[in-house]
Amino acid sequence: KKNIPWKKNIPWKKNIPWKKNIPWKKNIPWKRTFHGKRTFHGKEYFLEKVHEKFKDNRDVISLFSGAMGLDIGLEKAGLNIVIGQDFEPTCVETMKANGHKVLEGDIREIKPETLLEFTGLCVGEPFMICGGPPCQPFSTAGKRLGINDPRGSLFMDFIRMIDYIRPRFL
Repeated sequence: KKNIPWKKNIPWKKNIPWKKNIPWKKNIPWKRTFHGKRTFHGKEYFLEKVHEKFKDNRDVISLFSGAMGLDIGLEKAGLNIVIGQDFEPTCVETMKANGHKVLEGDIREIKPETLLEFTGLCVGEPFMICGGPPCQPFSTAGKRLGINDPRGSLFMDFIRMIDYIRPRFL
């Protein structure tokens, strides 16, 4: 080990009192958004209050459920899969055979309001939205057409659902 003099007095390694006691920071409603950025927006403040109200809720909405592999794992972890959604009829049959509530159809045609109404939940109430949008358009084993493939833009509908429903986790 070399003795490097400039490494001895690194201010960010110690407790810096001037970072803790800034008077102008106390009255500002700084909140962290989903992206880790600070914001003043009332939307995030509203969501924090809603999420606090439903803090014991463990309801999960599953999109692009397929054969429910992810859903089964989440159930074993103690979460409650409220509804599963898929386009493929065989997957829908599998979900129904396993005793799950299913919303069949193309996610592009499903409105988030309809999904929430079908589950009986409100905006901000679900604990999580999980799912696996198709990855074939982006896979190195495929043609790599990206969003030029009809399946390539389905992740945008996944984001549309998340943006409206505002779960605590993804």
